[in-house]
This record gives sequence, structure tokens and C-alpha cells, in this order.
Amino acid sequence: MPGVIIGWAEYERGVDQTWLAAGEVNLGYNIFPGFRGRGYATRAVRLLLQLLATEPAFETALLTISEENAASLKVATRAGFVECASHGGGCRYFKRHIRTGQDDG
Repeated sequence: MPGVIIGWAEYERGVDQTWLAAGEVNLGYNIFPGFRGRGYATRAVRLLLQLLATEPAFETALLTISEENAASLKVATRAGFVECASHGGGCRYFKRHIRTGQDDG
């Protein structure tokens, strides 16, 4: 399937993300419906973490996932994220140290 775009993965750490603490970076991803359930999202997040490990400014990766998104909640667990305190709003929050894979608490 070379050359087929099946989704995307990205990270945000800009002036608009004032809710992020120093060293934190927010990750996002989406796999198109016809390609879901095959491990692509987990693989994309892991590859993105490897890339971020080369950036000394980033220490902790975060995921914000809707409580109803069971598939993404599984991705967080498979990629080594640990749930942290909720900020409400129907979302669950997950953290992971970028270089060690351990959570931030």
C-alpha cells in the first residue's frame, strides 16, 4: 500500500497552547475509517515519540481523548501513556515521558 495516505499524526507546542507546562507537548492523530483497527494509530504515535525524543525541549507527551472514543483510549494504553488527573469537559488526559515511556503522574 505504498503511497496511500491513511491518516496523520502531529504534535503541538506553540504560543496558542498556554495550558501546556514547560517541556510538555500535545499529540494528535487520526486514522481514516477504512484503515482503523489495524494498529496504525499506535504505530504512528510511537514513531512520533521517537521523533520527539530528538528534541531536547520536549520531555512529556500528552493525549486528550474523548471519553466515548474507546479506540483512542486503547491507543493511549498501547503506546505507554498513563491516565492523569482529568480537567473535565468529557475528556480524559494521558501523559508519558518521551524518552523513558514512564508517566508523569
